[in-house]
Amino acid sequence: MPSIKELRERRGSLEARFKEIVNQAETEDRALTQEEETTLAAINKDDLELKSRIERQEQLANLGRELNEPNDRRIAGRGSAAGDDIRHGRGDAEYDDEQQALAFQAWALYQMGEEPSERQMDAAQAVGLNVRKQNLELNLTSNWNVARANYFNSLTTTVPSRGGMLTRPGLVGSLEMAMLHSGPMIQACDLLDTDTGVDLPYPTINDTANEGEIITDDQESTEGDPSIGGVVFGAYTGSSKAIVIPQALLDDTGFDMPSKVGEMFGVRLGRLINKRCTTGKGSNEPWGIVNRATLGKTTASATAITGDEVLDLIWSVDAAYRADPSFGIMAADTVWVTLKKLKSTDGVYLWQRSLAEGTPDTFDGKPIFSNPHMDDAITANKKTVLAGAFGKYKIRRVRSIMIRRMVEKYALQNADGFVAFLRFDGDLVDAGTHPVKYLQQHS
Repeated sequence: MPSIKELRERRGSLEARFKEIVNQAETEDRALTQEEETTLAAINKDDLELKSRIERQEQLANLGRELNEPNDRRIAGRGSAAGDDIRHGRGDAEYDDEQQALAFQAWALYQMGEEPSERQMDAAQAVGLNVRKQNLELNLTSNWNVARANYFNSLTTTVPSRGGMLTRPGLVGSLEMAMLHSGPMIQACDLLDTDTGVDLPYPTINDTANEGEIITDDQESTEGDPSIGGVVFGAYTGSSKAIVIPQALLDDTGFDMPSKVGEMFGVRLGRLINKRCTTGKGSNEPWGIVNRATLGKTTASATAITGDEVLDLIWSVDAAYRADPSFGIMAADTVWVTLKKLKSTDGVYLWQRSLAEGTPDTFDGKPIFSNPHMDDAITANKKTVLAGAFGKYKIRRVRSIMIRRMVEKYALQNADGFVAFLRFDGDLVDAGTHPVKYLQQHS
Protein backbone atom coordinates (compact mmCIF):
# COMPACT_ATOMS: atom_id res chain seq x y z
CA MET A 1 0.00 0.00 0.00
CA PRO A 2 1.47 3.42 -0.95
CA SER A 3 2.46 5.62 1.98
CA ILE A 4 0.84 8.98 2.66
CA LYS A 5 4.04 10.63 1.44
CA GLU A 6 3.88 8.76 -1.88
CA LEU A 7 0.23 9.67 -2.36
CA ARG A 8 1.01 13.33 -1.69
CA GLU A 9 3.82 13.21 -4.26
CA ARG A 10 1.32 11.90 -6.81
CA ARG A 11 -1.00 14.81 -5.99
CA GLY A 12 1.91 17.19 -6.53
CA SER A 13 2.50 15.78 -10.02
CA LEU A 14 -1.17 16.18 -10.90
CA GLU A 15 -1.16 19.75 -9.64
CA ALA A 16 1.86 20.58 -11.81
CA ARG A 17 0.15 19.10 -14.88
CA PHE A 18 -3.09 20.99 -14.10
CA LYS A 19 -1.28 24.32 -13.86
CA GLU A 20 0.79 23.59 -16.96
CA ILE A 21 -2.35 23.21 -19.10
CA VAL A 22 -4.01 26.34 -17.72
CA ASN A 23 -0.85 28.43 -18.00
CA GLN A 24 -0.26 27.30 -21.59
CA ALA A 25 -3.73 28.47 -22.63
CA GLU A 26 -3.23 31.82 -20.89
CA THR A 27 0.20 32.29 -22.47
CA GLU A 28 -1.36 31.75 -25.89
CA ASP A 29 -4.26 34.06 -24.92
CA ARG A 30 -6.94 31.55 -25.82
CA ALA A 31 -9.74 29.58 -24.21
CA LEU A 32 -9.21 25.99 -23.15
CA THR A 33 -9.93 23.43 -25.84
CA GLN A 34 -12.50 20.71 -25.28
CA GLU A 35 -9.68 18.18 -24.99
CA GLU A 36 -7.95 20.32 -22.36
CA GLU A 37 -11.20 20.74 -20.42
CA THR A 38 -11.64 16.97 -20.43
CA THR A 39 -8.05 16.46 -19.27
CA LEU A 40 -8.45 18.96 -16.43
CA ALA A 41 -11.66 17.25 -15.29
CA ALA A 42 -9.84 13.89 -15.28
CA ILE A 43 -6.90 15.37 -13.34
CA ASN A 44 -9.30 16.84 -10.80
CA LYS A 45 -11.06 13.49 -10.40
CA ASP A 46 -7.75 11.67 -9.87
CA ASP A 47 -6.64 14.36 -7.42
CA LEU A 48 -9.82 14.03 -5.37
CA GLU A 49 -9.44 10.25 -5.28
CA LEU A 50 -5.85 10.60 -4.03
CA LYS A 51 -6.98 13.15 -1.47
CA SER A 52 -9.67 10.74 -0.25
CA ARG A 53 -7.15 7.91 0.06
CA ILE A 54 -4.84 10.13 2.11
CA GLU A 55 -7.73 11.19 4.35
CA ARG A 56 -8.81 7.58 4.87
CA GLN A 57 -5.31 6.55 5.95
CA GLU A 58 -5.03 9.54 8.28
CA GLN A 59 -8.53 8.95 9.62
CA LEU A 60 -7.92 5.25 10.26
CA ALA A 61 -4.79 5.93 12.27
CA ASN A 62 -6.13 8.91 14.23
CA LEU A 63 -9.56 7.50 14.98
CA GLY A 64 -7.83 4.29 15.96
CA ARG A 65 -6.00 6.18 18.67
CA GLU A 66 -9.26 7.80 19.76
CA LEU A 67 -11.08 4.48 19.97
CA ASN A 68 -8.22 2.90 21.92
CA GLU A 69 -8.75 5.30 24.81
CA PRO A 70 -10.24 3.10 27.54
CA ASN A 71 -12.87 5.62 28.69
CA ASP A 72 -14.24 6.14 25.20
CA ARG A 73 -14.84 2.57 24.20
CA ARG A 74 -18.24 1.28 25.11
CA ILE A 75 -20.81 -1.04 23.68
CA ALA A 76 -24.25 -1.33 25.24
CA GLY A 77 -26.27 -4.52 24.91
CA ARG A 78 -29.86 -5.10 25.93
CA GLY A 79 -28.77 -7.80 28.34
CA SER A 80 -29.40 -8.07 32.03
CA ALA A 81 -29.09 -4.30 32.26
CA ALA A 82 -29.43 -1.90 29.37
CA GLY A 83 -26.31 0.13 28.82
CA ASP A 84 -23.86 -2.42 30.29
CA ASP A 85 -20.25 -1.29 29.91
CA ILE A 86 -18.27 -3.30 27.43
CA ARG A 87 -15.87 -4.24 30.20
CA HIS A 88 -18.68 -6.08 32.00
CA GLY A 89 -17.35 -9.36 33.31
CA ARG A 90 -13.70 -8.33 32.95
CA GLY A 91 -13.21 -5.89 35.77
CA ASP A 92 -11.13 -2.95 34.63
CA ALA A 93 -9.35 -4.80 31.81
CA GLU A 94 -9.67 -3.37 28.32
CA TYR A 95 -11.22 -5.33 25.49
CA ASP A 96 -9.75 -5.30 22.00
CA ASP A 97 -11.24 -4.96 18.53
CA GLU A 98 -11.04 -8.67 17.77
CA GLN A 99 -13.16 -9.47 20.83
CA GLN A 100 -15.75 -6.91 19.74
CA ALA A 101 -15.82 -8.48 16.27
CA LEU A 102 -16.19 -12.00 17.70
CA ALA A 103 -18.93 -10.81 20.06
CA PHE A 104 -20.89 -9.33 17.17
CA GLN A 105 -20.48 -12.58 15.20
CA ALA A 106 -21.79 -14.52 18.19
CA TRP A 107 -24.85 -12.26 18.37
CA ALA A 108 -25.53 -12.51 14.62
CA LEU A 109 -25.13 -16.32 14.50
CA TYR A 110 -27.33 -16.83 17.54
CA GLN A 111 -30.02 -14.63 16.00
CA MET A 112 -29.97 -16.89 12.90
CA GLY A 113 -30.44 -20.02 14.99
CA GLU A 114 -26.83 -21.12 14.57
CA GLU A 115 -24.46 -22.16 17.34
CA PRO A 116 -21.66 -19.63 17.94
CA SER A 117 -18.23 -21.04 18.66
CA GLU A 118 -16.92 -21.20 22.21
CA ARG A 119 -14.45 -18.44 21.34
CA GLN A 120 -17.24 -16.18 20.05
CA MET A 121 -19.41 -16.80 23.12
CA ASP A 122 -16.47 -16.10 25.43
CA ALA A 123 -15.95 -12.79 23.66
CA ALA A 124 -19.65 -11.92 23.98
CA GLN A 125 -19.56 -12.67 27.69
CA ALA A 126 -16.36 -10.66 28.10
CA VAL A 127 -17.90 -7.52 26.60
CA GLY A 128 -21.26 -7.96 28.31
CA LEU A 129 -23.27 -8.69 25.14
CA ASN A 130 -26.51 -10.64 25.53
CA VAL A 131 -26.74 -12.66 22.31
CA ARG A 132 -30.38 -13.59 23.01
CA LYS A 133 -31.61 -10.02 22.57
CA GLN A 134 -32.79 -9.28 19.05
CA ASN A 135 -31.78 -5.61 19.08
CA LEU A 136 -28.25 -4.40 19.58
CA GLU A 137 -27.48 -0.89 20.82
CA LEU A 138 -24.00 0.55 20.34
CA ASN A 139 -22.56 3.67 21.89
CA LEU A 140 -20.46 5.68 19.46
CA THR A 141 -17.38 7.70 20.33
CA SER A 142 -18.04 9.70 23.47
CA ASN A 143 -16.09 12.71 22.20
CA TRP A 144 -17.03 13.01 18.54
CA ASN A 145 -15.46 16.45 18.10
CA VAL A 146 -12.12 15.04 19.25
CA ALA A 147 -12.43 12.18 16.78
CA ARG A 148 -13.29 14.66 14.03
CA ALA A 149 -10.37 16.90 14.99
CA ASN A 150 -8.04 13.91 14.75
CA TYR A 151 -9.18 13.53 11.15
CA PHE A 152 -7.11 16.62 10.29
CA ASN A 153 -4.15 16.03 12.61
CA SER A 154 -0.80 15.22 11.09
CA LEU A 155 0.66 11.72 11.32
CA THR A 156 4.11 10.22 11.61
CA THR A 157 5.17 7.16 9.64
CA THR A 158 5.68 5.08 12.77
CA VAL A 159 2.93 3.23 14.59
CA PRO A 160 2.52 4.60 18.12
CA SER A 161 3.16 2.19 20.94
CA ARG A 162 -0.29 3.02 22.30
CA GLY A 163 -3.06 3.20 19.74
CA GLY A 164 -1.85 3.70 16.20
CA MET A 165 -3.31 2.18 13.07
CA LEU A 166 -5.87 -0.54 13.65
CA THR A 167 -5.84 -3.56 11.40
CA ARG A 168 -9.26 -4.63 12.64
CA PRO A 169 -11.20 -1.51 13.65
CA GLY A 170 -14.35 -3.49 14.43
CA LEU A 171 -17.95 -2.51 13.79
CA VAL A 172 -18.00 0.72 15.80
CA GLY A 173 -14.65 1.98 14.54
CA SER A 174 -15.46 1.22 10.90
CA LEU A 175 -18.89 2.84 11.22
CA GLU A 176 -17.49 6.08 12.64
CA MET A 177 -14.63 6.29 10.14
CA ALA A 178 -16.95 5.70 7.18
CA MET A 179 -19.49 8.21 8.49
CA LEU A 180 -16.81 10.85 8.87
CA HIS A 181 -15.31 10.21 5.45
CA SER A 182 -18.73 10.24 3.73
CA GLY A 183 -19.88 13.49 5.32
CA PRO A 184 -18.06 16.76 4.58
CA MET A 185 -20.69 18.49 6.71
CA ILE A 186 -19.58 16.30 9.62
CA GLN A 187 -15.97 17.29 8.88
CA ALA A 188 -16.66 21.03 8.66
CA CYS A 189 -19.45 21.75 11.15
CA ASP A 190 -19.85 21.58 14.91
CA LEU A 191 -21.18 18.36 16.39
CA LEU A 192 -23.42 18.12 19.44
CA ASP A 193 -23.54 14.62 20.92
CA THR A 194 -26.27 13.84 23.44
CA ASP A 195 -27.21 10.72 25.36
CA THR A 196 -30.94 11.10 24.69
CA GLY A 197 -33.16 12.47 21.92
CA VAL A 198 -35.15 15.00 23.94
CA ASP A 199 -35.47 18.50 22.45
CA LEU A 200 -32.27 20.46 22.85
CA PRO A 201 -32.70 24.27 23.09
CA TYR A 202 -29.69 26.26 21.87
CA PRO A 203 -29.66 30.03 22.59
CA THR A 204 -28.65 32.77 20.15
CA ILE A 205 -27.56 36.26 21.17
CA ASN A 206 -27.14 39.25 18.86
CA ASP A 207 -25.47 42.23 20.53
CA THR A 208 -24.01 43.84 17.42
CA ALA A 209 -26.30 46.89 17.63
CA ASN A 210 -25.07 47.85 21.11
CA GLU A 211 -21.95 49.68 22.17
CA GLY A 212 -20.71 51.30 25.34
CA GLU A 213 -21.19 54.97 26.25
CA ILE A 214 -19.51 57.78 28.13
CA ILE A 215 -21.50 59.20 31.04
CA THR A 216 -21.11 62.12 33.43
CA ASP A 217 -20.85 61.77 37.18
CA ASP A 218 -24.60 62.20 37.76
CA GLN A 219 -25.83 60.36 34.68
CA GLU A 220 -27.35 56.89 34.72
CA SER A 221 -26.28 54.27 32.23
CA THR A 222 -28.87 53.57 29.58
CA GLU A 223 -30.13 50.12 28.74
CA GLY A 224 -28.85 48.17 25.77
CA ASP A 225 -30.60 44.83 25.70
CA PRO A 226 -29.21 42.22 23.30
CA SER A 227 -31.54 40.38 20.94
CA ILE A 228 -32.00 36.89 22.37
CA GLY A 229 -33.45 33.98 20.43
CA GLY A 230 -32.84 30.30 20.07
CA VAL A 231 -32.86 27.14 18.01
CA VAL A 232 -34.42 23.89 19.20
CA PHE A 233 -32.77 20.70 17.97
CA GLY A 234 -34.92 17.61 17.69
CA ALA A 235 -33.91 14.07 16.75
CA TYR A 236 -35.04 12.73 13.37
CA THR A 237 -34.58 8.99 12.89
CA GLY A 238 -32.31 8.01 10.04
CA SER A 239 -32.21 4.47 8.64
CA SER A 240 -29.31 2.79 6.86
CA LYS A 241 -31.74 0.58 4.93
CA ALA A 242 -31.32 -3.18 5.27
CA ILE A 243 -27.98 -4.86 4.63
CA VAL A 244 -28.42 -8.48 3.53
CA ILE A 245 -25.59 -10.85 4.54
CA PRO A 246 -25.35 -14.50 3.33
CA GLN A 247 -25.09 -17.01 6.13
CA ALA A 248 -21.78 -18.26 4.73
CA LEU A 249 -20.17 -14.95 5.60
CA LEU A 250 -21.69 -14.99 9.07
CA ASP A 251 -20.17 -18.43 9.61
CA ASP A 252 -16.76 -17.38 8.29
CA THR A 253 -14.66 -16.28 11.25
CA GLY A 254 -11.85 -15.36 8.85
CA PHE A 255 -13.99 -12.64 7.25
CA ASP A 256 -14.09 -9.42 9.25
CA MET A 257 -17.82 -9.05 8.82
CA PRO A 258 -18.35 -6.54 11.68
CA SER A 259 -15.89 -4.08 10.12
CA LYS A 260 -17.49 -4.41 6.69
CA VAL A 261 -21.02 -4.03 8.08
CA GLY A 262 -19.90 -1.06 10.17
CA GLU A 263 -18.36 0.56 7.09
CA MET A 264 -21.58 0.12 5.10
CA PHE A 265 -23.70 1.50 7.95
CA GLY A 266 -21.33 4.47 8.29
CA VAL A 267 -21.27 5.30 4.58
CA ARG A 268 -25.05 5.14 4.27
CA LEU A 269 -25.75 7.15 7.41
CA GLY A 270 -22.95 9.61 6.63
CA ARG A 271 -24.43 10.31 3.21
CA LEU A 272 -27.88 10.71 4.72
CA ILE A 273 -26.70 13.21 7.35
CA ASN A 274 -24.66 15.13 4.79
CA LYS A 275 -27.53 15.40 2.30
CA ARG A 276 -30.18 16.47 4.81
CA CYS A 277 -27.85 18.89 6.59
CA THR A 278 -26.91 20.43 3.24
CA THR A 279 -30.25 20.80 1.44
CA GLY A 280 -32.93 19.96 4.05
CA LYS A 281 -35.96 22.23 4.28
CA GLY A 282 -36.86 21.79 7.94
CA SER A 283 -40.08 19.81 7.45
CA ASN A 284 -39.64 16.33 8.94
CA GLU A 285 -35.91 16.77 8.34
CA PRO A 286 -33.11 19.09 9.46
CA TRP A 287 -32.65 22.58 8.06
CA GLY A 288 -29.85 22.36 5.49
CA ILE A 289 -27.03 24.89 5.55
CA VAL A 290 -27.73 26.00 1.95
CA ASN A 291 -31.29 26.95 2.84
CA ARG A 292 -30.26 28.70 6.06
CA ALA A 293 -27.35 30.69 4.59
CA THR A 294 -27.89 34.25 3.31
CA LEU A 295 -26.96 35.81 -0.02
CA GLY A 296 -23.41 37.12 -0.09
CA LYS A 297 -22.77 37.73 -3.79
CA THR A 298 -24.53 37.32 -7.15
CA THR A 299 -22.36 36.51 -10.15
CA ALA A 300 -22.38 38.66 -13.28
CA SER A 301 -22.81 35.57 -15.46
CA ALA A 302 -25.26 32.73 -15.11
CA THR A 303 -22.68 30.19 -16.28
CA ALA A 304 -19.33 31.45 -14.97
CA ILE A 305 -17.58 32.36 -11.71
CA THR A 306 -14.66 34.79 -11.37
CA GLY A 307 -12.01 34.94 -8.68
CA ASP A 308 -13.16 38.43 -7.68
CA GLU A 309 -16.70 37.15 -7.13
CA VAL A 310 -15.50 34.41 -4.79
CA LEU A 311 -13.37 36.94 -2.90
CA ASP A 312 -16.40 39.26 -2.67
CA LEU A 313 -18.36 36.35 -1.20
CA ILE A 314 -15.65 35.71 1.40
CA TRP A 315 -15.46 39.36 2.40
CA SER A 316 -19.25 39.69 2.58
CA VAL A 317 -19.05 37.60 5.77
CA ASP A 318 -18.49 39.60 8.95
CA ALA A 319 -14.83 39.95 9.97
CA ALA A 320 -15.46 38.16 13.26
CA TYR A 321 -16.62 35.07 11.39
CA ARG A 322 -13.79 35.28 8.85
CA ALA A 323 -11.38 35.00 11.80
CA ASP A 324 -13.26 32.00 13.21
CA PRO A 325 -11.21 28.76 13.13
CA SER A 326 -14.12 26.98 11.43
CA PHE A 327 -14.26 29.44 8.50
CA GLY A 328 -14.04 27.72 5.15
CA ILE A 329 -15.36 27.44 1.61
CA MET A 330 -17.64 24.65 0.37
CA ALA A 331 -18.71 23.61 -3.13
CA ALA A 332 -19.39 20.51 -5.22
CA ASP A 333 -16.52 18.70 -6.98
CA THR A 334 -17.53 19.95 -10.42
CA VAL A 335 -17.58 23.54 -9.18
CA TRP A 336 -14.13 23.12 -7.66
CA VAL A 337 -12.82 22.18 -11.12
CA THR A 338 -13.71 25.75 -12.15
CA LEU A 339 -12.48 27.38 -8.95
CA LYS A 340 -9.10 25.64 -9.17
CA LYS A 341 -8.37 27.56 -12.40
CA LEU A 342 -8.88 31.00 -10.84
CA LYS A 343 -5.93 33.30 -10.13
CA SER A 344 -5.36 36.47 -8.14
CA THR A 345 -4.49 39.76 -9.85
CA ASP A 346 -0.78 38.95 -9.55
CA GLY A 347 -1.19 35.61 -11.34
CA VAL A 348 -1.10 33.29 -8.31
CA TYR A 349 -3.61 30.44 -8.13
CA LEU A 350 -6.19 31.08 -5.40
CA TRP A 351 -6.49 27.34 -4.80
CA GLN A 352 -3.44 25.83 -3.15
CA ARG A 353 -2.78 22.17 -2.44
CA SER A 354 -2.02 21.36 1.18
CA LEU A 355 1.66 20.72 1.82
CA ALA A 356 1.20 19.63 5.43
CA GLU A 357 -0.12 16.24 6.44
CA GLY A 358 -3.60 16.27 7.89
CA THR A 359 -4.55 19.76 6.68
CA PRO A 360 -7.11 20.54 3.95
CA ASP A 361 -6.40 22.32 0.69
CA THR A 362 -7.09 26.07 0.71
CA PHE A 363 -8.62 28.81 -1.45
CA ASP A 364 -7.29 32.28 -0.68
CA GLY A 365 -5.85 30.74 2.48
CA LYS A 366 -9.21 29.35 3.67
CA PRO A 367 -9.85 25.59 4.08
CA ILE A 368 -12.00 24.05 1.37
CA PHE A 369 -14.60 21.29 1.58
CA SER A 370 -16.03 19.32 -1.32
CA ASN A 371 -19.73 18.60 -0.79
CA PRO A 372 -21.43 16.23 -3.28
CA HIS A 373 -24.89 17.38 -2.25
CA MET A 374 -24.45 21.03 -3.23
CA ASP A 375 -25.45 22.29 -6.68
CA ASP A 376 -23.00 20.75 -9.13
CA ALA A 377 -23.89 22.78 -12.23
CA ILE A 378 -22.92 26.41 -12.79
CA THR A 379 -26.24 27.54 -14.23
CA ALA A 380 -28.78 30.29 -13.62
CA ASN A 381 -29.92 30.87 -10.02
CA LYS A 382 -27.86 27.99 -8.56
CA LYS A 383 -26.23 28.45 -5.15
CA THR A 384 -22.81 27.19 -6.11
CA VAL A 385 -20.44 28.21 -3.29
CA LEU A 386 -20.74 28.63 0.48
CA ALA A 387 -18.35 30.62 2.66
CA GLY A 388 -18.53 31.16 6.37
CA ALA A 389 -17.94 29.92 9.89
CA PHE A 390 -19.22 26.38 9.46
CA GLY A 391 -18.91 25.79 13.19
CA LYS A 392 -22.09 27.85 13.54
CA TYR A 393 -23.97 25.04 11.85
CA LYS A 394 -24.69 22.45 14.51
CA ILE A 395 -25.29 18.76 13.87
CA ARG A 396 -27.02 17.16 16.84
CA ARG A 397 -26.45 13.40 17.10
CA VAL A 398 -27.87 10.99 19.65
CA ARG A 399 -24.84 8.95 20.62
CA SER A 400 -26.40 5.48 20.63
CA ILE A 401 -27.11 3.64 17.39
CA MET A 402 -29.65 0.82 17.22
CA ILE A 403 -29.02 -2.25 15.06
CA ARG A 404 -31.97 -4.53 14.41
CA ARG A 405 -32.10 -7.94 12.83
CA MET A 406 -34.70 -8.38 10.05
CA VAL A 407 -36.58 -11.37 11.46
CA GLU A 408 -37.44 -14.08 8.93
CA LYS A 409 -37.45 -11.67 6.00
CA TYR A 410 -34.43 -13.18 4.25
CA ALA A 411 -34.69 -16.75 5.55
CA LEU A 412 -35.57 -18.20 2.11
CA GLN A 413 -32.34 -16.66 0.74
CA ASN A 414 -30.30 -18.38 3.48
CA ALA A 415 -29.26 -14.91 4.54
CA ASP A 416 -30.03 -12.38 7.21
CA GLY A 417 -30.58 -8.66 7.15
CA PHE A 418 -29.47 -5.92 9.51
CA VAL A 419 -30.51 -2.29 9.65
CA ALA A 420 -29.09 0.59 11.70
CA PHE A 421 -30.99 3.58 13.08
CA LEU A 422 -29.39 6.85 14.16
CA ARG A 423 -31.20 9.98 15.42
CA PHE A 424 -29.91 13.41 14.39
CA ASP A 425 -30.84 16.99 13.55
CA GLY A 426 -29.08 20.07 12.22
CA ASP A 427 -29.52 23.82 11.90
CA LEU A 428 -27.55 27.02 11.47
CA VAL A 429 -27.29 29.06 14.66
CA ASP A 430 -27.80 32.55 13.26
CA ALA A 431 -28.69 35.38 15.62
CA GLY A 432 -29.08 37.75 12.68
CA THR A 433 -25.36 38.19 12.02
CA HIS A 434 -25.29 35.71 9.09
CA PRO A 435 -22.22 33.53 9.73
CA VAL A 436 -22.56 31.62 6.43
CA LYS A 437 -23.29 33.14 3.01
CA TYR A 438 -23.72 31.76 -0.50
CA LEU A 439 -22.70 32.72 -4.03
CA GLN A 440 -25.65 32.64 -6.40
CA GLN A 441 -25.45 32.48 -10.17
CA HIS A 442 -27.11 35.31 -12.06
CA SER A 443 -30.56 34.63 -13.44
